Amino acid sequence: MLYLPGGHVPSLKLVRKPNKDYGQKVELWLAPELGFLPARIRITFENGDYLDQQWKSTSTP
Repeated sequence: MLYLPGGHVPSLKLVRKPNKDYGQKVELWLAPELGFLPARIRITFENGDYLDQQWKSTSTP
């Protein structure tokens, strides 16, 4: 279960570990209830900084 500003969603977490000591780590959470859209994406850079994007809401067409 992933707890986000948009609510609680079950998710499948995928992780790409760095290939080298100076590579980036990428974590991706896919939400089946949202058609496997990414509910969260987190990229951790070599220096420890990170970019974290989280699902907040979904609008219907």
